[in-house]
Amino acid sequence: MTIKPTALSELLHDASLITGLWDADTRTLSFRLDCLRRAVDGSELADRSVELRVTDVVAIAVSYDTSNPELRPSELEVPDGLRIDVNRLDSIPESPVDWVSLDSQLDAETVTLAARTDWQHGSAASARTGQTRLCIQLSGGTPSIPISIWAAGGALAIDSSDGPLTVGDWAEQNRAWWRSWEERWDAGGSGESAAPREEDAFIPVRSDPPPAMKYAPPAEPGFEIDVTDAPEELLAPLRDWFEGLIGRDLERRARAERNPDVSLEEQVKSLSRSSLPELLGRWGYARAIEDWWTEGRRAYVRVRGIEHSMPIEELAAENEETVWDFALREREGRWVIAAYTQGWPRHGSAPAIADSAKPWLARWR
Repeated sequence: MTIKPTALSELLHDASLITGLWDADTRTLSFRLDCLRRAVDGSELADRSVELRVTDVVAIAVSYDTSNPELRPSELEVPDGLRIDVNRLDSIPESPVDWVSLDSQLDAETVTLAARTDWQHGSAASARTGQTRLCIQLSGGTPSIPISIWAAGGALAIDSSDGPLTVGDWAEQNRAWWRSWEERWDAGGSGESAAPREEDAFIPVRSDPPPAMKYAPPAEPGFEIDVTDAPEELLAPLRDWFEGLIGRDLERRARAERNPDVSLEEQVKSLSRSSLPELLGRWGYARAIEDWWTEGRRAYVRVRGIEHSMPIEELAAENEETVWDFALREREGRWVIAAYTQGWPRHGSAPAIADSAKPWLARWR
């Protein structure tokens, strides 16, 4: 069965884990998940859940990580109530699923580099002998702690209550659900008189085509750092990330946050649908490195700078101080961006510092 690593997550959009079972005698790990499926004709299914089953399992790992880029892996504390024992998967309460992948290089790397990884069957060495790798990511706690259940084995089977389910049939049933969703909202949603339906929770977002790019952002360097003791190998992907967007060089941007599960061309196309200035109307300019650390193959860098927003209708162009927190990981001798968050001191979502510590700020006022 050849399935691209992201296909399962697309089919399991807004899914929840109903239960799981690890049978050590037969070395079989299974998960039953509720997901968005309808019959191809649009009618509701009596049971829309699916079962993912990995056979001939050679390794199972449960990993825990932090969603906060600032926190060092060694500082993560996992509450006892969040720890998962694969021998007791059937006791886990029904949980929303954040992500599911099959044979994902990125998720295998994530499990290896996680703050805490508990090998509950086999080991990292035996995992390398598996032909199939399934990863299911949940989240729990406050702040959220991503939890990944990762298994390597011989094959993946997919079943519904009616028997084996092919990925093609599943995709048709998933599309049928979304057609029902479109019809529901084309008819005006639930309205005041219609009985509520699940589709009402998925509110459509207006998606206008990007405007013609006639606006030129400030002709300033995207990455201009005066003084920092951060090593160049950490700065290199950040420079590519900022300058790639300013210069509309999406291949450079893609290389800075490279995803090994897709080709570079596919990643560039994905960025073109989500990260072009025409879509965002915002440009980031990095001006100071405020904090950084490395721990093994993980790293963190805090960048302070300016976000320039283009004028929109009656709103004038604006320069606003902003802060980016980048989580990086080392892959094949090169650092890449794994994730980032952004906050704004004016809104309290990022720390404020004195203007005297920001000599570059006056230029943007």
